[in-house]
Amino acid sequence: MRIFLIDTENVHHHGLDGIEKLDDTDLVYVLSTPNFKKEKVEGDLLLKVMSSKANFHVDDLTSNGSKNYLDFQLCTILGQLMERYVNAEAVIISKDNGYTAVMDYWKKNNRVINKAESIQDFFTPKPAVVEKAKLDPSDAKGVAQYQKQIATIIQQQFPEKKKGTITKQSKAAANKHTKKELKTYCANSLGDNESNYQLYSRICQIWPY
Repeated sequence: MRIFLIDTENVHHHGLDGIEKLDDTDLVYVLSTPNFKKEKVEGDLLLKVMSSKANFHVDDLTSNGSKNYLDFQLCTILGQLMERYVNAEAVIISKDNGYTAVMDYWKKNNRVINKAESIQDFFTPKPAVVEKAKLDPSDAKGVAQYQKQIATIIQQQFPEKKKGTITKQSKAAANKHTKKELKTYCANSLGDNESNYQLYSRICQIWPY
């Protein structure tokens, strides 16, 4: 069983996108406010809601306009539901990252709480995070490629510099294995205050260590 709690002040009707993917074991709590009731619902979404197999519960919540007013009410409702449905998985539909503390609490108590920006987003596989391989300073070929990239950046930043100077400076910069060392080198050796900071920032974008 899954329980979806829709933070309507945050995601509005778009939080219900993907409602057709739910089945008759799912429970949807729409946390409705006066502002939410005034919003127009697109016909396509309305038809999907009407034909959904999920069980709906609409909670008419009060709102005094204060920040996080609905959020705290949602957390209260979530706690009640977690106690009532001991085997349920809950999904908070919101863009608000402030719910992390609630999710961490229930995780510590061996309950599953997820968050997504819509029901559709909950079912959409997240792309795998591919960690960038770090450059080994002993990898001569890799360091040479990195140095070449730095040389291009220096040449673009300081077109008046001679090729020999660029080669020397790019080699020195490529041998700085911490950002602190690199920043100090850029500040002291590669140009005026504004230009060397811009250079440091550009090199950081290709930082391999």
